[in-house]
Amino acid sequence: MSAPLLTIIIPVYNAARTVGQITASILAEEFQDFELILVDDGSTDNTLQVLRKIKSGNPRIIVRSQRNGGPSSARNTGLVKARGTYVQFYDADDDIVPGALQVLMDNAQRRGADLLVSGWNIDLAAKHGYKHIAPPKAQVQGEALRPFVLRSIGTDGTLYNLWNKLFRLDIIRAHNLKFREDLRFGEDVIFSFEYITHSQSLAVISHPLYSYRADSETSVFSSSALVPEYRWANLEALARFVGENPGEELRDLHDWIIWRWLLSYYRMVAQSTLPRSEKLALMRRGTIGNAQLARTAAHIGAKKWLLERIAWLLRGSPRLALFCASTVNGVKRLIVRAKTLRAPHSR
Repeated sequence: MSAPLLTIIIPVYNAARTVGQITASILAEEFQDFELILVDDGSTDNTLQVLRKIKSGNPRIIVRSQRNGGPSSARNTGLVKARGTYVQFYDADDDIVPGALQVLMDNAQRRGADLLVSGWNIDLAAKHGYKHIAPPKAQVQGEALRPFVLRSIGTDGTLYNLWNKLFRLDIIRAHNLKFREDLRFGEDVIFSFEYITHSQSLAVISHPLYSYRADSETSVFSSSALVPEYRWANLEALARFVGENPGEELRDLHDWIIWRWLLSYYRMVAQSTLPRSEKLALMRRGTIGNAQLARTAAHIGAKKWLLERIAWLLRGSPRLALFCASTVNGVKRLIVRAKTLRAPHSR
């Protein structure tokens, strides 16, 4: 069988009840020049039997089984077997919209970018319908690539997610890129940072092609997001992406992302079911590395300039951080306090 244009890799763990939906959607696509690699990651239910039934008689489908090693390990297994020009990673409990693969391939070949990023839908459960995310179209290359990526990371989720990105297998193979199997949080972002470091261009299309199930069992809050060591690994990857001796714009964008991640971390800790004493202990371990406060709002805007100072105030008081992250009134009070600081100005 000749090499396909597209390889789709799906890690599957205890998803016997859900994996049939996304595989059926993929197989029903008019575009058929693909291979589908399903990696059973040591499931303890009948997932493997379901995957073998899905594969039955279809040469486009490859099923692999391994001991449980996490989604990164399963994706790496899929990459070893991949033969397509392009690689797409999906999750077993989500879905794609009809015609998604043809839109991906048409845009990939017409735009010629090393990385193609698309929009997505968030399934808010049947009674709430879908939230549609349609990022603005963009074509970025060369020196504009890094600031564009950092602005996106610091503003929205367009470049966070793995399943709305189409990668080139030749770039992955040329630089021996793999997902870190020692992490359980942020490993997908780290992979994207490393991939983009070796890329020359990026294209964004507004089409929502993927449906993310926010109410699925595997989409619930994970305690892995609270592990400080995982977050340090993300900070190190971010620093490598920015590079040594960055200019003022890249430095301010880099530092803003760190402060934003700290605020997000505080919110996750506050919303967890941990005892208050453990929450405070995690608040004290909140990681900012060597992040500084932007001197002006020139590169990040006034709102982010203010939020940096809120994060700075919170980091000095774990109890205040826990209070503010737990209550809306706490955040409002802190904003009032932060506004008494020197107002930003642009040069």
